[in-house]
Amino acid sequence: MTHPAHGHGLMVYNSILALLSVLNPTTICPQVDYPGKEVGLVTDPSVDEASGLAASQINHDVFWTLNDSDGPSCVYALAINGTLLYTLCLEGALNFDWEAVSIAPCDSKYVILNSNVFYIPAQLMVSRITNTDFRILMIFFNCRDSDVFCIFIGDIGDNSHKRDVINVFRVLEPHIDSKTTKKEETNSWQVFNFRYGGKKVFNAESMLIDPDTRELVIVTKSPIPPYAYVFKTALDIEPNTVGILEDTGIKLMLPDATDAAISTDGQVIIVRLYFGAFLWPRRPRHSSKSTIVDILREEECIVSVGIQQQGESVALNDLGTSYFTHSEHVNQSIWQYDILSY
Repeated sequence: MTHPAHGHGLMVYNSILALLSVLNPTTICPQVDYPGKEVGLVTDPSVDEASGLAASQINHDVFWTLNDSDGPSCVYALAINGTLLYTLCLEGALNFDWEAVSIAPCDSKYVILNSNVFYIPAQLMVSRITNTDFRILMIFFNCRDSDVFCIFIGDIGDNSHKRDVINVFRVLEPHIDSKTTKKEETNSWQVFNFRYGGKKVFNAESMLIDPDTRELVIVTKSPIPPYAYVFKTALDIEPNTVGILEDTGIKLMLPDATDAAISTDGQVIIVRLYFGAFLWPRRPRHSSKSTIVDILREEECIVSVGIQQQGESVALNDLGTSYFTHSEHVNQSIWQYDILSY
């Protein structure tokens, strides 16, 4: 949640962005509808340190956000106009420094029976069920349903560079009635532990999940070169184990990365900082399903996120044709930027 000083800091950031924008003049980049459209205003005092923004996959025009660093262990569903619709709190979870939120398909341990969604731990799949029940469950166990999505919460912040392990929480995304405001607590969540390779420590606020490879990708945050390292690991690990984040060798010239987002098909990516963003737009590629890491090796486009008080949130719509931004503090606007034709 640290942020650069205004004034001189703003001049430095704008100079960096100006330099980066001319380094690759041959890069094909789309036009962006600047200065964007103010589509919402978040006035609820519950959302005062918003860090991270993710578009819901099952609720139309809804975004999920959270408060960082010692805030409540809750995620908040916002209508596109900024109205708080739903507060989902993870009972017993610790918010050491929640910084990122992503929506992705749940893994195959979620099953659907009679329109209800259940989480089935692997160790329970082999006991206390009949052979018939087992066959029925296994049909579902090996399938994913397009309507079963989870909220993944990145407890990945480390301003003091002292954490041996970072965490990712997973909880089922609920269907929301936009006509009512609701608050709910749940103990049906899981937490997964990860460590950077070589026992290194990093601060980070940007998390991406590859919808096809099921890779977890972390972009680190620093105000000094080389600014941002990119790490990856398998997302779906067993509880009570530690996944090792592997250095991809990618270093982004992106100072103070504060959030990241990906389109539903994984082919459009944006990583923001306080005063701009790197965009990897939809392009003709050798593979129709390039991975996040493949795309981050390509040349980026420099786009605006406007001037915000402390912007630590960015989201893409499902098609990757628009991105949305928001800022910490109360009474902050949601801005929409449409990605236009090339």
